[in-house]
Amino acid sequence: MAIQNITGKWTGVIVYGPKYRQFSGKELYFEADFEQTQNSFNGTSIDTGGIGVNPDIATISGSISS
Repeated sequence: MAIQNITGKWTGVIVYGPKYRQFSGKELYFEADFEQTQNSFNGTSIDTGGIGVNPDIATISGSISS
């Protein structure tokens, strides 16, 4: 299977699970921007709304395997 390229701007939502008790089921919205080279990626993300918004920009890096 070919590795998909995730380069670009993304929007998403995190739904808190039961371990977060009073926040369980609540949502946190974010925007992310990724750049991928082969199977590695780097990017940034910022919370845009919902419960638990952090005003700081997050740095993200990782790898993708098929």
